[in-house]
Amino acid sequence: MGGETNTVRETAEEEPLSPCSQLFNSPDFNCAIIVTMGCKVKGNPSAIIDGLKHTLVNHPRFSSILLLGS
Repeated sequence: MGGETNTVRETAEEEPLSPCSQLFNSPDFNCAIIVTMGCKVKGNPSAIIDGLKHTLVNHPRFSSILLLGS
């Protein structure tokens, strides 16, 4: 990692961000989204987590920004 302080992001061709998306991605805006779901049948947590890892995490608008050497 060598003391790098750069922001690391996936480089992919993306469409321009909407004004709302720009707000959510600005460094001065901190937002946490908490989701609660209800179902009639008992869910399988490991299957749900595995499904999210293979779908939501790969979505181009869903990302985590990693800061190195802070």
